[in-house]
Amino acid sequence: ETYLFRNIPVAVVNPNVKLFIGPSSVIDMDVFRKEYEECESLLGNRQIYVHELVPLVEDRHKEKEKETIKSGSTYHGCAACNQEKIIRVLVRPVFHPQSEEKDIAVYLPGHEGKYWYDFWTGQAFGGGKECVQANVLDVLPLYVKAGSILPLAEVKQYAMECPDHELELRIYGGTDASFLWYEDEGDSYRYEEGVSSQVPMQWKDAERTLTIGKRDGNYPGMPEQIKMHVKLYLPEGTVFENKECIYTGEAIKIKF
Repeated sequence: ETYLFRNIPVAVVNPNVKLFIGPSSVIDMDVFRKEYEECESLLGNRQIYVHELVPLVEDRHKEKEKETIKSGSTYHGCAACNQEKIIRVLVRPVFHPQSEEKDIAVYLPGHEGKYWYDFWTGQAFGGGKECVQANVLDVLPLYVKAGSILPLAEVKQYAMECPDHELELRIYGGTDASFLWYEDEGDSYRYEEGVSSQVPMQWKDAERTLTIGKRDGNYPGMPEQIKMHVKLYLPEGTVFENKECIYTGEAIKIKF
């Protein structure tokens, strides 16, 4: 029998992987569950690797397309699913000088958080429509999706020039957000053996509370403590002043 999802040899991903589903694929979860159950005995203890860019289409995505897309869709849910997977920061390259293009149009896709924030000014714009801004010589159009936690560190000339003893954490409100802050040595392959640190972060929009979780793991040269400057942006245009904390690896909460 011919199956939609086939065994693709990709030992470079992981030698224990039996089935690799690459970024050019689209997974219909109903079909995938059926085929997995039928082929489970063939997979044994070996894993399935699904690339993070693969859309996982569910019934809600198909229904959303039927409700919102009037033309140009097969209603298979792929467009709606991809819309949810949009990355946190949207960049609009500038192709023409000011003399040829005085204004720049940027389409901001719709998403659950509804808004996009101008990275430079903090102004919020509704998603699902076009935004027009002036073509300023030294300003690259850059928008951050509502429901994002964006860490910013000092400018470096190379990855390990200096450890990050201070961070700016920008919270773009409008909906809940989560972020996994990952660090390693930056100059070896020991991260493959787990020599790294991971810190989960969660923003609860209704409570206006940021939780910085307990650090998991460590690596040589890791700073013992980090000073964090937390700034909150809201759709109504309010930008709260920085709240500061010293992170030592233990969980802390910051409330606005």
